[in-house]
Amino acid sequence: MKKTIVVSLAALTAILLVACGGKSGAPAAPPSVPTTAPAAPTAVATTIPTTAADPVTPNEAWARSIVLPREKEVHDLLLAQDWSALYDAFSAEDRVGCSRTVFVSKMAAFWITVTMFGADKTLEAEAQDLKDGTLPITFSEITTNRITYTVGTEDPQTIYLKDGEWSSGETLGQDCSSLDMDWDTSTPTP
Repeated sequence: MKKTIVVSLAALTAILLVACGGKSGAPAAPPSVPTTAPAAPTAVATTIPTTAADPVTPNEAWARSIVLPREKEVHDLLLAQDWSALYDAFSAEDRVGCSRTVFVSKMAAFWITVTMFGADKTLEAEAQDLKDGTLPITFSEITTNRITYTVGTEDPQTIYLKDGEWSSGETLGQDCSSLDMDWDTSTPTP
């Protein structure tokens, strides 16, 4: 009998992006001319000033300045295993119906599963590659209010600018249902 985890590390990362980056400050405005990739910003949300006369031209360097710190933050939060602090990082709106107790217990259970399959080592390696700037991030859509990107070989993720904050648009759901693991116990077809 084959067991697979339906909630993957990529899905969890997408969910956790709600909690990271863009929960404060004004929306990041894209630069008007292409630039080289910026140094890794320390703030999770990056604002690049423009003037009213500057045309707004989203580009990869601008998108990278928003995505890279968010990805680093997600990896760091997961590796720290501070589930209570992670819960606090979600907005009150995203937490509706998901209590701290349920969130912490589901994250702890998920982390046990992650370590059983060795995915924590993958996450550690990705975190180091992000810090080194060697983990590939590719973009399939870049607009002033929507960025779709892929980190390494993960599934594509989309973040949206909503009320001046970048968010994955996913919520924790009633009883933290977005964190549920669904085990497929069906017999695989050859």
